[in-house]
Amino acid sequence: MVTTNAGPNGDEGYGVAVQSDGKLVVAGATGLTMIVGDSACIVARYKPSGGIDKTFGMSGVTTIDPGSGTDECFTSQMSAGKIVVGGESSGPGGFFAARLLSS
Repeated sequence: MVTTNAGPNGDEGYGVAVQSDGKLVVAGATGLTMIVGDSACIVARYKPSGGIDKTFGMSGVTTIDPGSGTDECFTSQMSAGKIVVGGESSGPGGFFAARLLSS
């Protein structure tokens, strides 16, 4: 089991995708601030061995904050190592999608 602590107000994982190279991409929500109810989408990538993949995002983790308030995301895998996340946001529009670079 592996855990990653990204925010001071708790983190939750909602979706996992396995890349063709065996790396795991986990997406969910993180409390980036001390304001309860203000969360952002978090995406973390792990090596097949279980360690965080520090070549991804900022030391293995990237965040997406599409609106003010509660944001959470799920992940899916596309061909050629592309990472796509989508989720809900309490901000304008209520839904978002983003394609992330593999690095």
